[in-house]
Amino acid sequence: MLPTLTPNRGELYLRDVWSHRSFFGSNKREYKRGDVVTMYNPYSQSMVTKRIVGVEGDSIHLFGEYASEFCKREGDTDGGVPVDGRFNPPFCQSMQQDSFINNVNAKKRMGFNSEATMKVPPNHVWVEGDNPLESTDSRHYGPLPVSALRGRIVLRLWPMMSSGGFYRLSTERPSPFSK
Repeated sequence: MLPTLTPNRGELYLRDVWSHRSFFGSNKREYKRGDVVTMYNPYSQSMVTKRIVGVEGDSIHLFGEYASEFCKREGDTDGGVPVDGRFNPPFCQSMQQDSFINNVNAKKRMGFNSEATMKVPPNHVWVEGDNPLESTDSRHYGPLPVSALRGRIVLRLWPMMSSGGFYRLSTERPSPFSK
């Protein structure tokens, strides 16, 4: 989740694990687009932090919102999806291959379609890291059930802001191209 979170610098965060649950008819806060959430990686079972890019019913780009830009700027033929041997092929590539199975010309013409989209299924979310060239996320393992999420990062507690307050995380995803 670099550059948003840098835990190797000793940062400390407050994680909300209760507000998305309903107790005795109380109001619950649903997860929404832009939330930074914690979850167990579906394959390594380690705790990871990702940003929700799509919620139930949203139409999302299979290769991520920056795929076409990676091709233009970097000449990347994989659309910015990093290679991870556990996912061969990644979910986004297998979904695209399935959709092009009857269109042989499309397979010959392009290695990937940066505009390929899908709808997030009911009770699922699409998560991506803020550093797309290094992130293993929904582009690799597909949409995640909401029940797989373990909480929402709410505040950075340490280091404090220069004014002495806490830093509230932005719901805006930083561009990987900003310097």
